Amino acid sequence: MKQSIVVLTLTVLMMLAVTGLAATDENVDNSAAEEAIARAKAVLETTLGIPVDNIRFAYATAAEWPDTSLGCPEKGTAYLPVVTPGHVVSLEIGKRIYTVHVAGTEAAICDKAGKPRQDPHRARMAQAAKPLDLAMRDLAARLDVPAGEIGLVTMRRSSWPDAGLGCPRRGEQYAQVVTAGFVIELEHDGEVYTYHASLDRVVLCDRAAATGKTDAT
Repeated sequence: MKQSIVVLTLTVLMMLAVTGLAATDENVDNSAAEEAIARAKAVLETTLGIPVDNIRFAYATAAEWPDTSLGCPEKGTAYLPVVTPGHVVSLEIGKRIYTVHVAGTEAAICDKAGKPRQDPHRARMAQAAKPLDLAMRDLAARLDVPAGEIGLVTMRRSSWPDAGLGCPRRGEQYAQVVTAGFVIELEHDGEVYTYHASLDRVVLCDRAAATGKTDAT
């Protein structure tokens, strides 16, 4: 069963690579993203003492964190436990890549030493693996069938105006931040199920078609 999931994951990653769907988040709020990129470059320039002209933009995507640490907590520092929307920005300096988390005027470099630069196309394809696996396992659990029986119909990039992923639940509040992710269509026994996914969370949009279990995170 696990092997079939791996094979299917590799198949969809190849599909994303061929079609170019993993290239950019075209629907992300450009103005907010541009401000985040500029802020990330300024913080990197100040922290590392490297001229901003030597810092190359690699990738940016909308994100949110459960507190004001922006996902990069420092030991001994207290943070407010409030959902904080922002952007994850990847920047290149020479052969190293740095990840900066930005929320408004606040920014945090998650790895000040940077990491060896990798093929950005490969990195973006890898982003698709987790949400696909989450969606397949979630549907298998809802239908009480082996995950190996779940088939992939299609998977494409998308984005939504808030953290509800385009499938809001009545009575729930969502962070008002553009959220990039995927629309995933899965199939079992002739029925097609549509999931909306961020990079680490999936939501079954047609819940009436399956048993009601909680959304996967």
